[in-house]
Order: sequence, then C-alpha cells, then structure tokens
Amino acid sequence: MKKAQLYLFAAIILIVLAFTLATSQIARPEDSGVFQQLVTNFKTQAPIALNQAVYGGTNVSQAFVTFTQDYAEYARTRDPAFGFIAMYSRDDEIMIINTLQESADVLYGSLIRVDTEARIPYKGSSLTIRYHGIDYELSIERSLSLRAVFISQTKERVNVHVMEE
Repeated sequence: MKKAQLYLFAAIILIVLAFTLATSQIARPEDSGVFQQLVTNFKTQAPIALNQAVYGGTNVSQAFVTFTQDYAEYARTRDPAFGFIAMYSRDDEIMIINTLQESADVLYGSLIRVDTEARIPYKGSSLTIRYHGIDYELSIERSLSLRAVFISQTKERVNVHVMEE
C-alpha cells in the first residue's frame, strides 16, 4: 500500500507541476502596453485607409467599415477585451462604427442606439458617446474628420483613450 501511495503522490505532484508550467507560458496581454500600441496603430493606419479611399475614388464609407472591422478583428488577437467606437464625418454625414462588446448610445440631438454601425446627418460640432453610463464628448467637423473612443475592460482593469485628432 505504501508504494502505491508514493506513486499516486508523485503523479499528483507531476500533474500540478506540468499544469503550472503550461499556464505560465500562455501569452497574456500587458495591461496598458498592448492597449497603447493598438491605439497608436489605429491612429496611424485609419487616416491612411481613409485617404486612400478619398484619393483612389472608392467608396469612403465602405472603406471605413472594412478598415474598422478588419482592425477590430486584428486587435482582439492582441487584446480580447479591446474594442472601440470610431466615427468619421464627411460632407453632411457622420459614419459611426461600434466594435465594442455591447451597443453604445450616441447623443446627437436625439438618442441613437448603435449596435454595429450607423449613419447620421451632420447637425453640429459635438456629439456624445455613452457607454456603460459614462459619457465621452467629442467634437466633430463637417469636413473629413476622424474620432474614436477606445476601451479595453476586464475584471481587473479598464483602459480608455479618446482620440480627437
């Protein structure tokens, strides 16, 4: 009996050790480092995508939708909690794309619920994004302008960045 107990104890120790080693090697996103990289990359790449559409004569709205969806998909490979609400205005229209896990409200004369995307007529120079009860006020111009609210939220942390450039 003692020999069987020793083997059982050794097997439990080996299983615990293997589990500890395996889980310690799983890549975990660093709280703010990955988040800041994703925000910076979006700030760099989004204007390029919009400019290519404008000067290439393609549909700017469709290019914006495609870019934001592709970027959100890429970003979630780096940080599964990452999402954003991006918008651009051009002429008399504002295009809003929501890649967050839940819908967001846009207060712009009236309340507009945005699940994935919305197009609204340009009415003035500021609008408010409401997500989880927090308001983010953004200025927006009639000419081509790009704005975004980035959020990465887990049980342990919340990262937020508002882009008004």
